[in-house]
Amino acid sequence: MAEPFPDSQLTTVGGFFFLRFVCPSLVTPERFGIIGPDLSLTPTHKRNIILVSKIIQNLSNQLEFGNKEAFMQPVNERFIRRNLGRMRKHLADLAYVRECFPSSSFYLSISLSRSYTTVAAAAGS
Repeated sequence: MAEPFPDSQLTTVGGFFFLRFVCPSLVTPERFGIIGPDLSLTPTHKRNIILVSKIIQNLSNQLEFGNKEAFMQPVNERFIRRNLGRMRKHLADLAYVRECFPSSSFYLSISLSRSYTTVAAAAGS
């Protein structure tokens, strides 16, 4: 899948991270404890936050605004294109998984109620 669509891995990471975590917390900050229950957002605030969320989501998906949302097209040049490289780097950093175990062996700790058992396993066996 990565050969025909070289950026698909980054788009997948961005789609998941921003769509599931970042954008919902922006759009509904009260649900995530970002603002207290004593604060309320005006409809204008909510609309602006939704637009910011759309911009971030498009940037993470490496998409520009098209004719469907023509009023957002100026954001393409002013923000999307200017920050695409930074977003790609951020997504690559987010997706990077370092090796956690030595290549020759690893140790797995398993907790069984009150007793702890350590199991050692050699890689490849």
